[in-house]
Amino acid sequence: MSVESQEPPGRGATTNEVSYGEAYLHYLARPRSPLRAAVRAFYLRTLRSLTRGVTLDYGCGAGELLGLLAPGSEGAEVNEEAVAYGRARGHAVTTVHTRDGELDLSCVRPGRFDTIVLSHVLEHMEDPAAGLRALLAACPDLGVSRIVVVVPGAAGFRTDATHRTFVDDAYLASHGLLPPNAGAWKVARDAYFPVNSRRLAGLVPWLELQVVYDR
Repeated sequence: MSVESQEPPGRGATTNEVSYGEAYLHYLARPRSPLRAAVRAFYLRTLRSLTRGVTLDYGCGAGELLGLLAPGSEGAEVNEEAVAYGRARGHAVTTVHTRDGELDLSCVRPGRFDTIVLSHVLEHMEDPAAGLRALLAACPDLGVSRIVVVVPGAAGFRTDATHRTFVDDAYLASHGLLPPNAGAWKVARDAYFPVNSRRLAGLVPWLELQVVYDR
């Protein structure tokens, strides 16, 4: 079984930003067999269950999760083709300009969101600890009370040439991003999905680490 994360195989092979954006959107929006579609739907429902209230899906891709989120939820995405695709499907999607070690939080309007989802975002950053730390610091003033982080396991991390930093519990702990060093934030979930096995996550590419921060 595969949860089919947002990471396309060979993603680093494209040679220019425009062709990459188009190829990535095509990968995200591709038709699936009935079995793979059912597996993908199960994965998205599980991810949806980790959110509460109005949610910002930061790095929303083709917007698959957006259709399941609470009314008023929005997406944010760096890929202009994906932004246009999501808007064409009726979703509210904002373009963000994320730089290494920095998340563009201009889309997070104060009092607007209860939850922020970062699914397959941090591993693409040179300094994800700095980005996540800034997000944790900013969210209390923005009214966000839950942050859902999803990153690939070790095997999944190795499948994509555009992955820059491997993020796991050891990385988060070493950068002060897990209790007791996470300020007022508590961790409501810290587990691999769909099988909670760090060892298996090092062998098969479809296991993901899910970390849920609450305050």
